[in-house]
Amino acid sequence: METKYFRTHIFYFIISYILLVVFLFFTSYKIFLNDFVLLEKIQNENNIKSFLSNIDNKLKNLKNITSDYSNWDDTYEFIQNKNKQYLYENFRKDSETLKDLNINSMIFINLKNEVIFSVYNNKDLENNKSNFEEFITTKFKEKTNLHTIINFNSNFLFLSKNEILRSDKTGEIEGYLVTIKLLNTGLLNDNTIFEEIEIKNEKTTSTDLKLNFELLKNINIKIETTSSNILNRIDFFFFFFKYISSINTSLNRELVKNSTETIYIFIQKFYYLFFILFIKTNI
Repeated sequence: METKYFRTHIFYFIISYILLVVFLFFTSYKIFLNDFVLLEKIQNENNIKSFLSNIDNKLKNLKNITSDYSNWDDTYEFIQNKNKQYLYENFRKDSETLKDLNINSMIFINLKNEVIFSVYNNKDLENNKSNFEEFITTKFKEKTNLHTIINFNSNFLFLSKNEILRSDKTGEIEGYLVTIKLLNTGLLNDNTIFEEIEIKNEKTTSTDLKLNFELLKNINIKIETTSSNILNRIDFFFFFFKYISSINTSLNRELVKNSTETIYIFIQKFYYLFFILFIKTNI
């Protein structure tokens, strides 16, 4: 009789313990893990903001370069009379001007919207020079001071356009200076945040996050998570929300992965101790 009672007691003990363990495991596991998932989300959004802030700073740097050259008296005189000395001093053969400025092109445009001089240090753009300059003069004809991202033949570019004026702002506008910086390779070389970066021409269908910076505006971001990665799809828009291009980034979910393993080990140890305690109090 006592043996039968003992077996029944053991049976109910085991069932009770299993049910209790399963309940506590899933509730505690979910509570702890949710905190890390939330932390991961915040961390990812901060990574996106840092990444885009870096791009915005590059655009501001290009804007400053354009402003300096477009408000230089020598540039003003050159656009008036096509002074060859200006070209020799700044853009003669084997000149390092563009390299020193870390840009890929300078395009000088007169008031008739004609390119009177251009210089390149990127072969892809230079080989497609006539189409590229037609694209610039046609698409941005009505824009006088513009600093934005553009997409030309699947090239992701910074564009800065300024009126050419004297340094003291006197006199009439004589034309426009456009400076260009190619982003495709720069984004990959400068990246210290994401494991993968890819430029795409595929707009996302929905938005989880919207951001605006000093020069970069109208940025829509779609965030997707898999079991191993966080995927950010970043859409850039021009005026009137016209789509330009996208950047896709990927980052391994190390935080959640490591946290999951840590939580699992902690819970295992806790339930081992809990099992011993349960036995002592119920048997």
